Amino acid sequence: PDPVPDPDQDQQRVELGFSQQQRAQEAERQQVLERVRQAEDNISGRISSLLMDNSRIRMEQLTAVTQEEAGSLRRREVSLDRKFDRMLSLQVLDKSKAIAQILQEEEMQKAAFQALQLQKDAVHVYIRSQVTAHGAQRPAAAAAEAEGPAGAGAAAGSGEEAQRWLLAQH
Repeated sequence: PDPVPDPDQDQQRVELGFSQQQRAQEAERQQVLERVRQAEDNISGRISSLLMDNSRIRMEQLTAVTQEEAGSLRRREVSLDRKFDRMLSLQVLDKSKAIAQILQEEEMQKAAFQALQLQKDAVHVYIRSQVTAHGAQRPAAAAAEAEGPAGAGAAAGSGEEAQRWLLAQH
C-alpha cells in the first residue's frame, strides 16, 4: 500500500522542485545576460570600427581636398609664372626690336649720309671739270664768236647740259 503522503515531505519536495526550477531559471537568465553582454560588446566594437572608418574616410577626404587645393594653387602659380615669363620675354623682345630698329635707322642714316657725301663729291668733281672745261672753252668761244652765230650756239648747248646734270643730281 501506498504510504500516506506526509505534508512536510510534500512541502519539501515542492520547495526543492521550486528551488531547482529557480536555479535553472537563474542559470538561463545568466546565460541570456551573457549573450546580451556579448552582443552589446560586438555592437560596441562594430560602432567603434564604423566610427574609426568614418574618421579615416573624413581624413582621407580632407587630405584629398587639401591636396586638390594645393594642386590648384600650384597650377595658378605656374600659370601666373608663365604669364609673367611671357610678359618679361615680350618686354625683352620689344627692347631688342627697339634696339635693332635704332641700329638699323642709324645704319640707314649713315648710308644716306655717305650717299649724299658721294653725290656732293661728284658735284664738286663735275664743277671742277666744268671750270677746267670752261677755261679750255674760252679760246674756243672766242673763235666761235669770230665764226658767227652758228659757233656760239654749240658752246651755249654744252652749258645747258651741265645745268641739267647738276639739277638731276639734287
